[in-house]
Amino acid sequence: MPEIKCPNCGNLFTIDQNQYDDLIREVRNDVFEKEMQQRLNIEKEKLESSFKVQQMQSSNENQNKIRELQSQIDLLKTSIDTFYALHKKMEDGKTWFDLCKEMQDQNELAALAVSLQETEKQVAKKEGEIRLSDPNDKLNAILTI
Repeated sequence: MPEIKCPNCGNLFTIDQNQYDDLIREVRNDVFEKEMQQRLNIEKEKLESSFKVQQMQSSNENQNKIRELQSQIDLLKTSIDTFYALHKKMEDGKTWFDLCKEMQDQNELAALAVSLQETEKQVAKKEGEIRLSDPNDKLNAILTI
């Protein structure tokens, strides 16, 4: 017959084999239940964090789609406004040729503005190079401008 020592009082108890088996089974079940509960909690936390990540990704994707659709809406509104302005000018007696000429002139002005900006950048870059180089190079740089 097995003897068991009480963890609280330290006394030894003699029990029969059936009682011993029941006690061991109960201890194993308690330990097993605790381990299972811990594992369940860990898996639950993993699942919740995974869900949050997926939810955030989905939200980001939706925000990107909303921004894209909003930009398309803005582009369509601009197109409608342009068409309406053209229609209004045609009602005022301008011909299609006059309107195309105005648009071409505006495009040429925009191209000239871009070209001017690029030229200003190049001049600023050359000036920066001149400031950094030695006096002999300054003369050569001025002559190449």
